[in-house]
Amino acid sequence: MFIHLVILGVTLGFSAAYNIDVAGWYEVSASYLVDAQVGICVQALIGSCVLVLISLVMAQMNAYSLMLPLARLLLEISLFGVSLVAFGALYFSWVLLKNAWLDLGVVAIAPFFGVVAAACALYLFDFNYPYKQKILGYLILTAFSLALVFVRVM
Repeated sequence: MFIHLVILGVTLGFSAAYNIDVAGWYEVSASYLVDAQVGICVQALIGSCVLVLISLVMAQMNAYSLMLPLARLLLEISLFGVSLVAFGALYFSWVLLKNAWLDLGVVAIAPFFGVVAAACALYLFDFNYPYKQKILGYLILTAFSLALVFVRVM
């Protein structure tokens, strides 16, 4: 989680250094997400299902050396998406006094589809793989972000 925080901190640092209009960017993104919420969630769900099917095929072919890096990569990308949503919501609640959780709508759960797909693939690889501890930290981060944003904005 620390590397995700560093990546987001550097990105926000560059946006502050180069004087990027965060409020304008937020409004454009929020207006786009109003129209594209269902499409983004459907694409994330289909992509996650395809990756689980690919993992099942790889497990049947005994291609575990290919399946493990794919599942780990999917898990890291999905967990980065979860931390991006959680930390982004905190950032926008403090800077703009906007509730990004409400503006995101169902798009906020799209990274969790990838997390579930990666967990299924890792379970196929090794049922003792310690993915639960990693996922639990991100679930706590999401709950913490939800609570802080709703307390701050409401």
